[in-house]
Amino acid sequence: MRNLESMTKKELIAELKRARAEVQRFERGHGVSLDYLSSLSVPLSAVGFERLVEGIWIIDKDADTLFANNSIASMLGYTPEEMIGRNLMDFMSEDRKGDCENNISRRESGVEEVHDFEFLNKSGNPVYTRIATSPILDETGNYVGAIASVTDLSDLHQAQKQLQENFDNAPIGIAHMDLDGKLFMVNPVFSKLLGYSQKELHGMDFISMIHPYDQKDYIMFREKMLRRREQVKLSKRMVTRSGENIWVEMSFSIVIDESENPHYFIVAVSVEDISEQKRAETVMKARLELMDFSLNHSLEEVLIETVNLVEDLTNSQMGFHHYLSPDQKTLMLQAWSTRTSSEMCISEEKGKPYPVADAGVWADCIHTKRAVIHNDYVSLSNKKGLPPGHTPVIRELVVPIIRNGKVVSILGVGNKPFNYTDADIEITTNISDFAWDIIKHKKADIDLMQAKKLLEEVQKIGRIGGWEVNVSTDEIFWTDNHYQLYGYKPKEFKDIDQFFFENIIHPDDRERIFSIYMSLFKNTETVSAEYRAILKDGTEHLFHCVAAPEFDDEGKLQRVYGVNQDITDRKKVEKRLRISERKFRSYFELGLIGMAIVGADKKWIDFNNKFCEILGYSREDLEKLSWPDFTHPDDIDKNKYLFDQMVAGELDSYTIEKRYIRKNGEIVYVALLTSCTRKRDGSIDYQMAHIMDITERVKAEKEAGWNLKLNSALARLYTPLVAPEANLKNTSEAVLKEVIQVTGSLFGNASIIAEGGATVLACSNMQDECSVATKRDSLFFSKSVDGTYPGLWGHSLNTLQPFFSNDPMNHPKSKGVPSGHVALSSYLSVPVLLGDKLVGQIAVANKPGGFTQRDVDAVIRIAAYYALAIQRVNSKQEIAASKELMENILDGIQAGIIIVDPVTCVIDSINSAASKMLRASKEQIIGQRCDVICWRATDGNVIENCPAATKEIREREFRMHRMDGTGLPVSKTVLKSKVNGEDKFIEIIFDITERKELELRLSLAQKLESIGHLSAGIAHEINTPAQYLGDNIIFLSGAFEEMSGVIKRHKAICQLQKDPVCEEAFTRWYNEDMDYLLEEIPAALAQSQDGVERITRIVQAMKRFSHPGLEFRQMGDINLALDNTVTVCRNEWKYSADVVFELDPDLPLIPCFINDLNQAFLNIVVNAAHSISAKVSGSGEKGTITIRTRLDPLWVVLEIEDTGEGIPAEILPKIFDPFFTTKDVGLGTGQGLTLCYSIINEKHGGIIDFSSKLGVGTKCTIKLPLEEVKENDSL
Repeated sequence: MRNLESMTKKELIAELKRARAEVQRFERGHGVSLDYLSSLSVPLSAVGFERLVEGIWIIDKDADTLFANNSIASMLGYTPEEMIGRNLMDFMSEDRKGDCENNISRRESGVEEVHDFEFLNKSGNPVYTRIATSPILDETGNYVGAIASVTDLSDLHQAQKQLQENFDNAPIGIAHMDLDGKLFMVNPVFSKLLGYSQKELHGMDFISMIHPYDQKDYIMFREKMLRRREQVKLSKRMVTRSGENIWVEMSFSIVIDESENPHYFIVAVSVEDISEQKRAETVMKARLELMDFSLNHSLEEVLIETVNLVEDLTNSQMGFHHYLSPDQKTLMLQAWSTRTSSEMCISEEKGKPYPVADAGVWADCIHTKRAVIHNDYVSLSNKKGLPPGHTPVIRELVVPIIRNGKVVSILGVGNKPFNYTDADIEITTNISDFAWDIIKHKKADIDLMQAKKLLEEVQKIGRIGGWEVNVSTDEIFWTDNHYQLYGYKPKEFKDIDQFFFENIIHPDDRERIFSIYMSLFKNTETVSAEYRAILKDGTEHLFHCVAAPEFDDEGKLQRVYGVNQDITDRKKVEKRLRISERKFRSYFELGLIGMAIVGADKKWIDFNNKFCEILGYSREDLEKLSWPDFTHPDDIDKNKYLFDQMVAGELDSYTIEKRYIRKNGEIVYVALLTSCTRKRDGSIDYQMAHIMDITERVKAEKEAGWNLKLNSALARLYTPLVAPEANLKNTSEAVLKEVIQVTGSLFGNASIIAEGGATVLACSNMQDECSVATKRDSLFFSKSVDGTYPGLWGHSLNTLQPFFSNDPMNHPKSKGVPSGHVALSSYLSVPVLLGDKLVGQIAVANKPGGFTQRDVDAVIRIAAYYALAIQRVNSKQEIAASKELMENILDGIQAGIIIVDPVTCVIDSINSAASKMLRASKEQIIGQRCDVICWRATDGNVIENCPAATKEIREREFRMHRMDGTGLPVSKTVLKSKVNGEDKFIEIIFDITERKELELRLSLAQKLESIGHLSAGIAHEINTPAQYLGDNIIFLSGAFEEMSGVIKRHKAICQLQKDPVCEEAFTRWYNEDMDYLLEEIPAALAQSQDGVERITRIVQAMKRFSHPGLEFRQMGDINLALDNTVTVCRNEWKYSADVVFELDPDLPLIPCFINDLNQAFLNIVVNAAHSISAKVSGSGEKGTITIRTRLDPLWVVLEIEDTGEGIPAEILPKIFDPFFTTKDVGLGTGQGLTLCYSIINEKHGGIIDFSSKLGVGTKCTIKLPLEEVKENDSL
């Protein structure tokens, strides 16, 4: 009989049948009947079933066990003897017995089969098996039992179960699809992301879920992956079941079968939806395009382009834009989209008005002031239908544009192929809202042009010149036209006052006019007078002057101004003003760089949206901050020094690179160009700052610098590590030298590890400062008794893991340092490993500023080469080790090496880095002539001869054409050297792709920086023309009012006369339509004055400032500072609280930095106001902020007490911690009280403390010393 262990299942069954036939012959030959089944176990054991690893199980027709070998018994936790006689049903759970009965029925029918089945072992635990069962039939064909071979699949089942759990619980969407793109397995995250059930996704074509615009790219990447069998990552849009477009990150991998052929795809779809990011990028791009478009196109064209943009971004087929009247009752169609007007709607015309009440359901957005979506327009019961000629509507989205609480216009799109979503609302609202600002500016430009035309007409009636005296600065200001009245050019004489009265006023009128002029500085009335003037050419003119004083709210004289009639028109001034304003606003609002206008008191006058974007603050949040609030603490002094120089008049502008802290805590690097406009006395009027985000440039420079530093260190290690004479001593010294240089450490050592301890072979300059490091060649540190390495230095050797600590003396593993050892401020240790074997250690210490993970990564890379160098020195095969080390170093610094025979020009050798650069295997390159590689010079010309076979080259740039046809920028050096005793050309190639990209980014950054310089002086141009225009329009209005009164008086007199002259005058009166002009001109002047006042407000805001603080203490009035603070922040508390002052009137002045204290007081009062607002919100009640001051023997004591929510006791000790805030996320920076603590405790040597009771309120107590406290005496 054959060995049953080698039999297949079919052979085993055949053997059983043969044994059965032998028994039957025995019965016939001897005339006896044997119990075949009951005695079958004996021969079966004899034939070797017990030796089978596979379980063998035989049952009779009643399913009782006749035979079980050791394998099946062990599998179920029994002995073979325990299983004999037990029924098959005893080995399974109740829910499996029905399946078992069905299987037995199939055996009774003669069916053989293989299936998976779950049994229960003796302990009641499931055992997963694969069972091959065959029926046993007697000579008549009746079923008498069954035999089964059983394989334990429990481990496989557990692995499959774990795999399925991992698949189902993966945090990203995962799907399997066949090579035709049909899905056959997806996990829950994937189905949830796309809105389908897992059952629905089974069999679906993956491309059907890709956005139509991206399907072509998907097919291209799939074919590429099939060709190259590489993983592919891409960002594309997918379409969910609801029709929503989402941007996702997709990663494709291909599974290869046993025949090395593609089997199926695995696609991983990131759950992190980047739709918002992509949508924001798309909207930003669209907004920039719309802004560019608006600069060179009419208002009507901008309206149409806006609708076209929204239509395209939402995949709509139609679009419209309506204006809404101020009374919210009438709509006026302004624009259809280009597609709509040319292909769909012909029923309505531009400018057609109709009542809101008659509009369709889309106008619901006017009443609700919210966007309206109708994704099933046809089924709407309240729709009013469409006018004749209107295209059918399937779906529609309409958004209102709101200003000052009123809807000013609406923009709608329709007939998107699938449902509109909130994302479409966001896009439409963002674009339409931005477009309205552009439209408003366009309309303002039109209005300004009309005003200009009106002013030109008025100037024809009378020539006017204006002048002003600034009382606070004693500056006298003349308009350009005023000079020209007298025949002079601006600035032709310096002392205006003296020259005017001595050279221009007629001698007979000088005393009278001077007296009237001086009265303006003493009285409050407007004065007028006639005088004669002698022009530059000697002619005499008669002038009429109207002048008036102007006072502030407190009755203090601010300025004296006047207008003189008989001047030339002001076209030149008006043109300069318009150009100046347009230039300034274009640069300011274009948003290429951040821009801000700041008064000399460092308070905001204006800033653009780009500046808010750089800092991550909203406009409202940023208005509450000042420069130091978001400037990195380490950069404040540097910035302050330059600002102080500007204040002192030593600088008019400066450029600085500094760091800002964004609202979310991120560091952003900026290039800041600051210039100033000065008054006549040399003091600063205002500053203009240009801010450019250079974070990416700085990061790129740092990363490039670090990589260059590390790669240079690795390159320098080549010679000492592979030199034939290299030994452990000089190798360790070379390694330690580079590690110290790369990490910037002050001390270090390099050691080798042998049995029993570590030998330090290289030590830094500790011998000069550390008595432990003697003049001996090496130091030996032994293991502890327990076999471990002791102390902090041994921690990485025991764990075989690198680590660093910037507080090593308090590290849990620290045992202190020996007497005389250098003190440690930071420590880094990296074990040197060859595989899993510890062969050495590199340790460095006392890096200024502390170590980072990047230092660890750098030392790990160097340690890898150190390990190879140790192996090489210790190895008998020095030549092989040297070659391996050289290749690893070259691969590590990504240097491609090609060795060429100078005689035959055949490539002898190529390393892995060069092979990777060429995208070809070594076998494809070695043995070829060197001209198999195509090279191009930087000018693009093909180099006919191989550069490696002609002459030596030093770091020359080429473009190498790889074997797949793509190009690669490289830096190449060709050296002639001996290789194995023969002359060879060695070609060294570095991939410079990243360097080229960095150069491109740096070039772009420099271009953007130059834009900032170009726009630096624009703000200077607006101040003077704005004053000219404002003053003259005011005079013109008053003069025309007087003139019209005179004209009307003359008309009334002429009406009483029957004179031909009067009749002719009346005829001309009506022909010239004088009644209309007298009625309309004042209104036109009022409109013009209103427009100019907008510009005037900007200029006036720039002039309001207070003197900046100094760098030394001054005597300051605390009561006055508190009063000013409360006034400044009145808008924060006026709606929710009343402020009560209980100030000590006899409080003395104290030495202090008053501006810093103002900032601290402001933070505390604003916090109090916010706490009260949160408590009384919605109740209609108001809280109280009580501010007290009093004098103690050594202190000035301030108390600021509120009736707000209070601060919980458990967090009260944390309120001065940086970035700790009690406000909601996004409402507080956690820096306000930290700054207060720094100003009061650290800078002034004072004390700040808070006491609080939850629900009652909080009291802040501040003590400031009466005398100046030195820095080392502060508390």
